[in-house]
Amino acid sequence: ILFSIIGTWTSLTRLSPLTGFGSGPGLVNVTVNRTLTFTLTPTYVNFTGLNPSDGDNTTDLSPLPFNVTNDGNVLINISIAVTDLFLTSAAPSAFFQCRCGNTTTDGNCSQTGIWPTFNTTFRNCPTATTVFMGFLDYDSSNDTNYLHINVTVPSAEPGGFRESTVTFTAADANPADQNEY
Repeated sequence: ILFSIIGTWTSLTRLSPLTGFGSGPGLVNVTVNRTLTFTLTPTYVNFTGLNPSDGDNTTDLSPLPFNVTNDGNVLINISIAVTDLFLTSAAPSAFFQCRCGNTTTDGNCSQTGIWPTFNTTFRNCPTATTVFMGFLDYDSSNDTNYLHINVTVPSAEPGGFRESTVTFTAADANPADQNEY
């Protein structure tokens, strides 16, 4: 027993610089990937039963407007471009108009940034890619806007089905990182 005690004491004395005590900072690094993605629902707006000179829009939610939701984690700018809707009136025209519509109290349509405040009133839908929703937030409490559509059938428009393709494009709203998707 004596040898065991002396051996243990000698071993611990020689290992005395090794202790369980110490201090120093520890660091944890995380790089969060930037994600730019959005969804569009519904994927069509259907105005039915309009006669020449009749008009309708989506502000009463009948039919439903396009609902654009930022599903990523960066602020985005949503641009649109349309193709002609009517045979007798080429776009852009007062017969086919668009506007941004807020879906929350702190609406994104009010976020004009570098663009003028045109996006909350109807204006002619553009045929060239044009920003219509600037700085669409990614916070789930404020990440959705409507794109409202307003149509008026030209008085000389012949009967039949009409269709326009609305192309939505999202770009990173951060000027230092303008990635387009």
